[in-house]
This record gives sequence, C-alpha cells and structure tokens, in this order.
Amino acid sequence: MRIALTLATLPLIFFLHSKHSFAASFDCAKAKRPAEILICGNPALSKLDGQMGEIYRKNLAELSSNAAQPYKDGQRDWLIYWPGLCVNDAGKLEPKSPETLQCAKTEYAARVATLKLQKRTIEGLLAYPVSHYRILKSTAGLDFIKNAHHTETRMAIDSEAAPPEQKELANALNHWLGSAPIENSNTNGEDETTSDTEIQLSFKDAASPLILSAQQTGFLMGHGAAHPLSTASQRHFNLLSKRPLRADDIFQGKDWEEMLTRLAEKALKKQLGDNYSVDKSEALKALVIQPDHWVFDKKGLTLTFNPYEVAPYVAGAPEVMIPWSSLTSGLNPVFSASLPKAAASRR
Repeated sequence: MRIALTLATLPLIFFLHSKHSFAASFDCAKAKRPAEILICGNPALSKLDGQMGEIYRKNLAELSSNAAQPYKDGQRDWLIYWPGLCVNDAGKLEPKSPETLQCAKTEYAARVATLKLQKRTIEGLLAYPVSHYRILKSTAGLDFIKNAHHTETRMAIDSEAAPPEQKELANALNHWLGSAPIENSNTNGEDETTSDTEIQLSFKDAASPLILSAQQTGFLMGHGAAHPLSTASQRHFNLLSKRPLRADDIFQGKDWEEMLTRLAEKALKKQLGDNYSVDKSEALKALVIQPDHWVFDKKGLTLTFNPYEVAPYVAGAPEVMIPWSSLTSGLNPVFSASLPKAAASRR
C-alpha cells in the first residue's frame, strides 16, 4: 500500500495560489482527483476548505520571507498528510465513504484551529505556527492498524519582522520556544512505526504581565495499547529579564518549597481521596517546585500533574489551585505586585 503521496497528486495545492472565489479553495468545476471530488461533493467540507485557504493566505501575507518558508512547509506537509490518513483499508481515498468524509472533516477542523494560533503577542511581535505532519506504515503487525501518524506544532516568533528595538526579545523568545525540541519527544520509547503521536506547543494566558506562558501537550497511542497517554507541561518566560522563568522569580526565602508542598498535598488528598498515590512528601515536593507544573491563574497558582504522577491512570491529569492569599509570605515582591488587583486585594 502506498501511503506517502506526492505534491503533484494533491488537489489542495491550488489554494496556495488560488485567487478564485469558490466555496472551496479551488475551482470545483475542474475537480478530478478523489480528494477534490470529496471536498466538492460535501458543502460542509467545501466550506472548511475555503475557510482554511482564506486563513492561510491572510496569515502568509503577514509573515516575513524567513518565517513564510517554514509556514508553507507545514501546509505542504499537511496536504500530504490528511489524504494519506483518510484512506480506506485498500489504501485509497474513497470520496463516497462516510468514514472518509468524517476523517477529512476532523483533519480540516484541526488544521484550521492550528492556523488560527497565529496572533500578535507581547509588544506586538507576531507569533505563528510551525507544523510537521508525517504518516508511516505501521509495523505493529495488527490488521486493523495500517498507518502510524505523527503531528507536531510549535509556535515561533517572526523575528525578521520585529521592530529593531524588539529584535533581542524576539530572538530570546525563539531560543526559549525551541530550546526543548518537541519533535518525537512524546514517543515514550515507542517505535515511530508502532505508535501515533500528537504534540503541540502553544501560548497560554498568564495572570502576570511579567510572564509569557506556553503549554506543551502530547498524545501517545501505542498500536495495540489498552489506552492512550496524554501529557502536558508548562513553559514560562520572564519578560522583565528576557530569559526562561526561574522559581526565584516567583518565590523568595527558604520556606516556600515546604509551604507549597504542604498546601498541594492537602489539596490533592482532598480531591483524590484514596487515589492519591504519593508515598512521601519529598516525592511530591520534587514535582511541585518545578515551574513546568505551574499555571499562573488570576485566583492562584494551579499545579498540574500528568497521569501516574500523583494518582493512577483512572484519575486522569489532576489539577489543584492554591490561592495567592495562601502563598503571600513566600511570594517574590516584584511578581506579587504584578498580579491582578482582584488577587492583590485578597493578599
């Protein structure tokens, strides 16, 4: 079965340069290939295709030449990816199949959501998604699984388009975003041909204007595994110092680690009951003092945990929020002063 398609076989390449005003992003009167027929034969999918083409062109027009190339590469990857993912057991894209149509709708909706990640961020810098999509033939030896698929998306800053006074910040942010490569980072020892992975690194709101946060989410499904494994980790950037966030940017003194551990343990035991599985406080402390477990909410510091870290898989990914008012004595004054007034009024 041939899985990898060439760009020449892909109908949606038209939308990279099409200027026609069709519901789809290309001229349906000229539809001949299976993917073209599939799109033009379904109004909802045709609308999604047109929407994606419009967002893609608008985003591309905002980017500098250096940023445009990886952005276009990601789109071309996707043009190969989705038809290969949606083929039937015989390796063919069947335009009249309900399963094929649903697969296409799902992949289009996901790609539209990815393209919508492009936005102006701090100081007006333009952040855009860089994506990689791949399909491999599964070697798991299971009749009901033909392909292994992998998707990765991370955000990048268009440093070439940044004003001169923001170049240093733009370069520092790109170094931060790319400092921990996300490609293939969620395979957890699985062979690429016997698992499916989805990884995304995108910006996340933070309560303090001194912090830029990003969340990396991962999904791993080993072929033949009983259940998938979803993970999340947080990344933070200190905009004041123009470097990755350190714990002492948020806390001060010697007692904050024990205080945070004690509050987290109490909250987790209340939430999880008998499912709480951390035997020693020191083991929990090793988790909660790491910024990659922190989310800066308006009301408090939310601590996030992946499956198995503090409870069995059935408990999912627990989260507990520690109010800022409970952390007052250990907070760094500079950070504390940056919190919203509502939070400040409770301190």
